[in-house]
Amino acid sequence: SIYTITPKVFVYDFEGKKYLFKDVIVSIPERDTCVLKTEKTWGKPVKLAKDDCLHEAIYNMSSSAGYYYPNAVPIRQGFMNGIVKNQEINGKIFKDVNLYTLSVQPGASGSAVFNKEGEVCGTINIAYTRVDLSSGASLADLRYLFEKMNSNL
Repeated sequence: SIYTITPKVFVYDFEGKKYLFKDVIVSIPERDTCVLKTEKTWGKPVKLAKDDCLHEAIYNMSSSAGYYYPNAVPIRQGFMNGIVKNQEINGKIFKDVNLYTLSVQPGASGSAVFNKEGEVCGTINIAYTRVDLSSGASLADLRYLFEKMNSNL
């Protein structure tokens, strides 16, 4: 007999509602970014920051290490240190990556980094747990991602 296995992936919102993952709308591997489509639209719209948030206080809300309870997702505060021109990870070079003094664990990947006005100025892609640093896509990367997404619609 031949069997077909079709996995189902879900995304959970802050309140614990679950949404079935449907597709990847756009993916940019060299920038380690993508936009996912779920079964329906949910959440609240956010604005992209006007600048890179350099040397500012930043905030992240994520389920690091799988720690998640509806209506009680941890919020962390840190600082935007700067932009690393060439960051090497497993032999791949990522350009213009945000570096944060922000302690997160694996599981925070893909979560937004906000400034004090609640605007998105980057994402978390890598957690350096031994040194309480993290890094991720820059504001320029996010602008490029959304341009690609809008051109695909």
